[in-house]
Amino acid sequence: MKTKLSLFTAALIGAAGIAGAATATFTFQQTTGENYADFWTVIGEDSVYGNFNNSNNPYSVWCDNFVVNGNNKGVNLTFTGDLLSQYPNHDHSQGLGFQINNGVNLLVSGSAVLQCNTQGSGRSNLTIGTNSSLIVQNGGTVINNETLSMGNNASVIVKDGSTFNNSNTQIGSTSDSTLKKFTVEGSNNTVQFRNFKFYSTTGATSENPLGGMVEWVADANGLTTITVVGGNNAFDGGFISVDFTKLVWDESWGDSKTFTLFNYTDVNFDGLQDWVLNDADDLGIVKGATDWEFTADARHLYISIDKSAIPEPSTYAMIFGALAIAFALMRRRVRK
Repeated sequence: MKTKLSLFTAALIGAAGIAGAATATFTFQQTTGENYADFWTVIGEDSVYGNFNNSNNPYSVWCDNFVVNGNNKGVNLTFTGDLLSQYPNHDHSQGLGFQINNGVNLLVSGSAVLQCNTQGSGRSNLTIGTNSSLIVQNGGTVINNETLSMGNNASVIVKDGSTFNNSNTQIGSTSDSTLKKFTVEGSNNTVQFRNFKFYSTTGATSENPLGGMVEWVADANGLTTITVVGGNNAFDGGFISVDFTKLVWDESWGDSKTFTLFNYTDVNFDGLQDWVLNDADDLGIVKGATDWEFTADARHLYISIDKSAIPEPSTYAMIFGALAIAFALMRRRVRK
């Protein structure tokens, strides 16, 4: 059996080999199954799930990019600890690029911190590649001071009081017809973008989403506002989806309530008003409310709803109950 180099030994080797920094790619050869496997156990040098490419093993050579290639095997991983402190052989004065690709689902949960960069060196791109998802939940944290890239059918989900802080954020493309979705579930998350670029693809409609989508899913108390700080921003279409199904109306709101979706804190930006004027009817998707209105000023995108537009929770219970009964009757008929 191989033995991993100690982190101390690896650090010495890495310090000597910084000039030859490279990309370490762990390629899966088999599935992790439905249960989520521990990230660090799976990528260990003796892992039965797969192996690193050639000699570029982060336990033995310094690498400034780290790629987890799911190889379309069905890979579910739970990330623990702090990437920059646990990555085995890394010069902390440099950024660390991190990528999941080809069918990797990665949970960053609880006290886990996926932080790619502390110095802003330009090396710390975070990539959620083809058919892959990053789920930040239960207070997990993702911090990236460089570029977030999303591949075909990629998704990011932030929920349960978690933090996602990213510079150079692009969601969607005018030329790529695949859907790239960023979802914020609940009202108690912290989400911040800088240099935010948001695009849909020509010909996209709410019935046929193409390009980028930012989705808000309300909890009982409402929605999380996404903060955009400074930078070079673009808002060329892009799907806005808001789901109020779980919202419980607070009587202190009165007869109507306005939620802030985007808050541009230190820059005036015409793209928000342009989206409302030109795209809201085609690219705005709202669930769980019968009537709504998107509005904007130079720094905010809002959605307003009336109390009468939100069904009571008991109404949803009746609807779901009726559907369950109908499904049961249909199954009985099929069996006969």
